[in-house]
Amino acid sequence: MKSRRISALLAVVLASGIVFSACGKSTGNSRSKKKTTEVITSEEEDEEDDDSSETPVSENAEPTKEYFDPIDQHLSDIQKQMVTSPSKLDNGTDVPDCGRAPGQLGAGNVNNGGFATGNEDYQFYVVHPQKHFAAIAMEDCKNLEEYYVYEITPQQDADNSIDSLILSGDQLYFRENCSVVKRLDLNDHSVTKILEGEVRLLTLYQDMLYYAEGGSIKRSDLDGKNEEVLFESQTFGGAGNVPFCISGTMIYFSEPVKMTEEGIFYGKLCSMELDGSHKTELAVNAKVRHNDALITDGERLYFDGRTPFEDGTEYAGPLSVRTDGSDLFIYHIPDEDAILNYMDGTLYCFSDGRFSILDGLNHYQIAGVDEDAPVSTSAYGAVIVGKWFYIMTYNPSFQTGYVTERHHPEAEYVITLDRY
Repeated sequence: MKSRRISALLAVVLASGIVFSACGKSTGNSRSKKKTTEVITSEEEDEEDDDSSETPVSENAEPTKEYFDPIDQHLSDIQKQMVTSPSKLDNGTDVPDCGRAPGQLGAGNVNNGGFATGNEDYQFYVVHPQKHFAAIAMEDCKNLEEYYVYEITPQQDADNSIDSLILSGDQLYFRENCSVVKRLDLNDHSVTKILEGEVRLLTLYQDMLYYAEGGSIKRSDLDGKNEEVLFESQTFGGAGNVPFCISGTMIYFSEPVKMTEEGIFYGKLCSMELDGSHKTELAVNAKVRHNDALITDGERLYFDGRTPFEDGTEYAGPLSVRTDGSDLFIYHIPDEDAILNYMDGTLYCFSDGRFSILDGLNHYQIAGVDEDAPVSTSAYGAVIVGKWFYIMTYNPSFQTGYVTERHHPEAEYVITLDRY
């Protein structure tokens, strides 16, 4: 089994009543693993347009595919072991119980690319069967079998990527090639095109889709119709991404106000109602770096940014404030591109190839890999699904280029999910 040792164990602080912002709660349903064919439709087709029914497939013109066919039937014995033994450590003992419900999701999953999701029955995650090629794998948590449920057809001049996975009942939403949002029905395995455009931070909340596009925050019905613009930046001609997160009846976001010579946007923290009304600037002595790291646990906002010290120097790294803008806290991790996620009272930080556990507001402990082990500093994000941490990195030495790994937060255990 391919694994790397984690030099220190990640601690999980148990807490109840956490509000998971920007994450719709999923329900488990049993799914038949029968072979089927993919039919891609679009809910924006005009019934009066004769051309709309000429082809039932996507713009990729994919041939008919068979899904829910076990991946491991084509694997070597070693690769099968990687799939069928995710609940065992290298010494054969059981992986420790995290004390977390299997269906819980990290509050910052959306802001970390959302390349994994799931519930107590199934885990879904993006894999890379070959270079410049992406697919969605589904793992049955009961029998530990793994299946492909969707794969893209590589295109020239395209990212050939999949991210922003959101599970809602038997519907799996995802973004493809950074330019289109689709919905996969896990019962009949049909695929429906929902949104087109450079949609980011796709979020399903209270039966509506929320997302950023350009310098705007928008929402629509679950079928992509009745789109509303909730906020539109007037700075830089509407350019610059707008990070946001949702909790309760409020949207928290950063309005861009500055752009550096390197083209990096910084902004000021704001809040507004779910319908875009009552926009309010939060009085915070800090600037927010627009790198999607803005998340909330319902009580505090966590983000990467900059704030001045009393001696005239400036700190750049993870910060947090209460949702009303008060009580600014500095974590003293000098990494303005730190990857953040939150769950069960603990803020996790991925910086310089190392995990940091930000325990409360007073101290943090490092829980990284062995000093002698190679680490990647180009993590795409850190996604929490139940008892697992999913990390995606870019490593050109691997055949697939991108590598998806699954870490156990309380055990010296790592599994590489990509096949090569």
